[in-house]
Amino acid sequence: MSTQTVYVTGIARWARVYQEDMDTGFNNERFHITVCPDAESSVMLRASGSRVKAKEDEEGTWYKFSRDNRKTFTRKGIPEEELLGPPKVIIQDGNNTDGSPKYVPFNEKIGNGSTVTVKLSVYDTKQYGKGTRLEKVLVLNHVPYEGRTNEEPF
Repeated sequence: MSTQTVYVTGIARWARVYQEDMDTGFNNERFHITVCPDAESSVMLRASGSRVKAKEDEEGTWYKFSRDNRKTFTRKGIPEEELLGPPKVIIQDGNNTDGSPKYVPFNEKIGNGSTVTVKLSVYDTKQYGKGTRLEKVLVLNHVPYEGRTNEEPF
C-alpha cells in the first residue's frame, strides 16, 4: 500500500481543527475543515483517487477533509489504538535567513472565508479504495472567526 501527499488550496469554512473544537458527534472524535478548492487543486484531488465526496452549493464545490483523534491500526495481526491528535495548523511568518518561508504554529480559530492550503494523505485501504486524512493546515489569508450570532438564550 502506498500513501500519496496531496495539497489542496482554497477557501475554508467550518474549520474544527483544534482540540477544543473537536467534533464529538455520533461517538466519534474528529477534526475537520471544509474547502472550496481552486481549479488546479480540484484536478490534483481527483487525480489522487481520493474518495472524498464533493458537495455543491451556490458558492462552489466543497470538500470536507477530516482526521480522527484516535484510530485503531492492526500491526502484525494485533489491533492497536493510536492517538493521532489534531492536524498541525501553521502560518507563514516571514522568511528564514536562506530566504525560504518561515512557518510558525497558528492558534487562532479559522473563520469562514479564510484561504488555506491543506496537506492530505491519500492512502490505500483494504476494502474501500482510497482513504483521505487531513494532516496539516497552512493559513494563507486569515479571516477571524466571528462565532455564532443572533442566538437566543433558549
